[in-house]
Amino acid sequence: MLFKKDIHLSSDLAIEDVINRVKLITRQYGSKKKKSFVFEGKINENDFEIYPIFNFGSREQLRPKINGSFSLTNEQTCLKIRFSLPQTLKFLFIISFLFNLLLIILLKYLSSNTDIPFIDKWWILIPFLIITIIIFDVYFKFKVSQSIRILEDVTKNKNT
Repeated sequence: MLFKKDIHLSSDLAIEDVINRVKLITRQYGSKKKKSFVFEGKINENDFEIYPIFNFGSREQLRPKINGSFSLTNEQTCLKIRFSLPQTLKFLFIISFLFNLLLIILLKYLSSNTDIPFIDKWWILIPFLIITIIIFDVYFKFKVSQSIRILEDVTKNKNT
């Protein structure tokens, strides 16, 4: 599905160690600490909600929301993690999709009622809409894969 991914990670580390390692790379919301964190959010003893902040510049605003939970299964710590779009980005994405759809409908209607050149080429917006969705999805998957790599490193037992 677009803009969603579920993964499961497991670790030989104790659940407290995994939680502490995730906390070490995550700053609290609104914190102004200058330490180099890679995520921001909140981490509880059973679950967490974090956002990546690596590459977080003015051009890097598409940050997946990362929800996860910690559990103990068969002597291993398991992390169930879901990557998704934040609510504000979902809202903006839907609004922009509806705006483009409205534009296509208007151009389709205007093409039969006017002699303006190129207005009868209303269908040209459809590939742009599809290409835009594909570009956003590819970028989202790139950010997700970077986040997964970092979380996999955190859950590895570095003593072995």
